Amino acid sequence: MLPALDRLSLARTGEFYPLSQPEVDELNKDGEQEPFSAEPYQKDVDAYGFGNWRRFVPGVQPNEEDAQWHTFRVRSKEPSADGTYKYRYYRAESLWRWHKDNRADPITREPIWYEDWVALHDAYDKDGTVPYWVYALPPRDPNTIIVRPVQAPPQAAQSPPGPIPLPGRLDAYRRADLPSEHLVARRGALGASRWAEVAYAEALRERTADTFYDLLDAQWCADEAMKRVSEILYAQSTYGQVYLDEYEEYETIRQAEKEQRERDVILKRELYDSWLRIVLNNEALFDELRAKQLAWDRMCVPSTSRPTVRLLEDQDAVLRVVENRVFSVLRASMQPESRFRQKAQDAFTSIQEHETLRGNLIYRWRQADRGEISMDFARRLLHLARSGWFALGELIPPPLDPTTDEGWDD
Repeated sequence: MLPALDRLSLARTGEFYPLSQPEVDELNKDGEQEPFSAEPYQKDVDAYGFGNWRRFVPGVQPNEEDAQWHTFRVRSKEPSADGTYKYRYYRAESLWRWHKDNRADPITREPIWYEDWVALHDAYDKDGTVPYWVYALPPRDPNTIIVRPVQAPPQAAQSPPGPIPLPGRLDAYRRADLPSEHLVARRGALGASRWAEVAYAEALRERTADTFYDLLDAQWCADEAMKRVSEILYAQSTYGQVYLDEYEEYETIRQAEKEQRERDVILKRELYDSWLRIVLNNEALFDELRAKQLAWDRMCVPSTSRPTVRLLEDQDAVLRVVENRVFSVLRASMQPESRFRQKAQDAFTSIQEHETLRGNLIYRWRQADRGEISMDFARRLLHLARSGWFALGELIPPPLDPTTDEGWDD
């Protein structure tokens, strides 16, 4: 009998990295903080009360997991000019909580390395289920062999609301009569697009609000992957009319599927909105939450002026005031006897994730202001720190009324 592949221990050499004291001092010398805890970096500790590890909540004894601190480093995707890689450092316990249900790095929003996810899984949830999307994560080491389950993923027989990835359709663009370098580029982009579509379809099947950010990430990745294929087909359209026809055909498909994904996300958003309205049972509070989220999101689109750190902090503080009121209602609905317990928990987790994204953005925005990271990188984080509850058309300001010089009517 074959073992259950979704519960295998997938042992690999991970990036758990105990810092030496000189490394701790180097990381902390400019006031750097660990992104999740907002604490200075420190050496590993296995129990509360050792080293300088502080509590998350003053006056509250942490549980066993919160009592520990182990450093986990994440390698950059591309090497520097000198061939070396850069690393980001996280508290491993917090990083696992994030990546247990999130593919994307909380700072860069790039997919976590396959080996890193497995290392965290084996350390903190060894007997837990391995989500099917893990097998599509990029390997850090090109020699890593990823063994995907033979059986179909859960719910594979159910068709998602949006377009289903069709391998045959992609294979139609895998030509064999191109120069080798163009053939490699084309097939590589098509392969990436295929996995992005699979990840999107899986994210679309999820039924809880706390997975909504995964859906937004998957939507963006699928859009970008198909855009890359289109760019390659366009560059190769100079080989003749058949290639130009091929590009135009694919571009039509790409636009149609992009629009379908947008409709899918809108329907998901409306579904989650309806549940939150029911759980809160307070239309005014719901409207206030969405209004403050909208004000935040409008700062996060490229068409608006660059926000200052002070403005980000102020808008974040205003939004947190409303979120704390929402949390109070959700906690009451998360009691065991509540029939809305699961829906309240999903909404609670979703709002918490957005708080984390905003906190990470503000931290990185300060770094960009000091010239420690590029503003292009910070702006990418700005885009990803949106709440996700509004369509792009709601965030881009309309032309000013020439008679009143007014735009949005807030």
